[in-house]
Amino acid sequence: LLQAFWILALAPLLEEAAFRPLLQRGVFDTLAPHSAHAGHLANLVTAIAFAASHLPAQGIKAILWLVPAAVVGDIWRRSGCLWQCVMLHAWFNACLAWASQS
Repeated sequence: LLQAFWILALAPLLEEAAFRPLLQRGVFDTLAPHSAHAGHLANLVTAIAFAASHLPAQGIKAILWLVPAAVVGDIWRRSGCLWQCVMLHAWFNACLAWASQS
C-alpha cells in the first residue's frame, strides 16, 4: 500500500514540483531572451534531466522516460498547470506498474 502511494501520488507530486516550476521554468527564463524556441528547449533539457535522474534505479532503460517526460513537459509549457502534470505523471506510473505486473 505504501509503495502504491509512492508510485501514484507522492513521486509524481515531488518530481513534477521539482522539474516543472523549478528546472523547466528556470531554463526557460534563462533562454527566453536569447531564443524564440526557449519553451521547447527548456522542455528538452528537463526531459533529459528527468530521464537521467532515473538512471540509478532503472539503468539504460531510463532512456524510455524521455518520451513521457517530454509529453508532460509540453503540458507544462502550454498550460503552466502543475496539477495536470502530476495527474498525467501518476497515470504514466500506473500504466508502467500495471505493465510490469503482466
